Order: sequence, then structure tokens, then C-alpha cells
Amino acid sequence: MMGRFVDSFFQNAEVRHRYSEFESLRDNLSKLYPTLIIPPIPSKQTIGDYAVKQGKAKEDVALISRRKRLLLTFLNRLARHPILSNEHIFHRFLDGEVSWVSCVLITSNAFVGESFTKE
Repeated sequence: MMGRFVDSFFQNAEVRHRYSEFESLRDNLSKLYPTLIIPPIPSKQTIGDYAVKQGKAKEDVALISRRKRLLLTFLNRLARHPILSNEHIFHRFLDGEVSWVSCVLITSNAFVGESFTKE
């Protein structure tokens, strides 16, 4: 997914991430802040759904466009959140210069032996 994202730190940032990376971001934020309600992300199309709709390129384009819009909404909701907007892992996700895989590894290593709660 690629799209324009606007917030005060990354003005007009262009982010490019796979759906699984959005899932990972949300999962990590949920672990860091278990008492906060983390905005949802759209569900992913299952292989079964894809097999049923095979050959319907127009529907695929519409589905991808809708998912992209909802993922951008997710990012904007995080950016407007008073706590999550300041979270380092969120800023790393928006930074095109940073490998998301390395960011997740560093974050998960920080959890070892520590409390998940940051509040």
C-alpha cells in the first residue's frame, strides 16, 4: 500500500508498506498500550474470497482502492491520537528510510523482561 499521509512530523510523507506491516504496527501498538483502543485496520481478502472473485479485475481495483483509503484513515487516526501520535514505533513506520522489519525486531527485543505497559 502506498499513499500520501499528512501529519505535523511527516508532512506529505509517502509511505509504502505491505498489509502485514500494518497488522504488525497495530499488534505492536496493542502490546505497548494494552489499555488503549487502537484504531482498526480493514480486513484482508482471504484466498477463498479471491478464488470466488477471480477474473473480476474491476472489483479487485475497487477493493484495493477501498483498503488503501481505510489504511490511510488508520494512519491519520493514529496521528490525531494524543498518545499514539507521539509513539516512536509509529514514527519509525512513517519513516521511509527505516526498515520496518528491523524496527519490529528492536521493539520486540525491548519487550523481553519488561512490562508491556507504558502508561
